[in-house]
Amino acid sequence: MERKRKEMMENANWRSENRKETIEKTHEILKKEIEESQSHVQTGPSFIRPMIQSAMDNQTLEDSINHRRKRAAGSSRDMQKSFARR
Repeated sequence: MERKRKEMMENANWRSENRKETIEKTHEILKKEIEESQSHVQTGPSFIRPMIQSAMDNQTLEDSINHRRKRAAGSSRDMQKSFARR
């Protein structure tokens, strides 16, 4: 009887250690995934930046101002919409 109890205790200890190791590995994997996803969010896709930069280089100051003015003003359709629904 005592021998079986000791075996059960040893098995319980082994399972506990195994569980701790598994949890630690899982936490490390999740931490790496979170860090990778945050780095992608902060930097964004690498192919977009050069495209935006080349578009900005080709655009004059006057074009930029006109674009911002038109974007802020909207269109005649925007003026017909109900402001309460926004």
